[in-house]
Amino acid sequence: SIAMVAEGSGLRRPYAPAPEASVATDTVTDAVVRAAERSHAKAIVALTESGTTARMVARFRSDAPVVCFTPHETVARQLTLSYGCVTRVTGAFKSLDAVISDAREQVKQAGLAKKGDTIVIAAGMPFGKSGGTNLLLVQKV
Repeated sequence: SIAMVAEGSGLRRPYAPAPEASVATDTVTDAVVRAAERSHAKAIVALTESGTTARMVARFRSDAPVVCFTPHETVARQLTLSYGCVTRVTGAFKSLDAVISDAREQVKQAGLAKKGDTIVIAAGMPFGKSGGTNLLLVQKV
């Protein structure tokens, strides 16, 4: 992404809580990056309405790319400036099963993961509501 090139290396910065995020969002996004590192995930998938979930994940400068699914073109464009983010404009998120299936297909099509690789998904339930990242899933492609 543009931010990775501009910032040079992928060195992680020390953890600092983000002032604009809820405690749940802050905690879940921290756990998402840790889970991705421990499981050697090929990608982190962030489902985001406003872009906050993806930006909160990106602040940790993970080695895994952050694939951002959003139904909003404006949010997708904004996220291209966040560290490690690859954006995908999608339809509205409908069900968890559909999201997992879409995430697997998108990371394969983008060449970020292949069958048998691990991905980590961050999202907020219920779908369609901003400001509620509360879900972490570790999935095989």
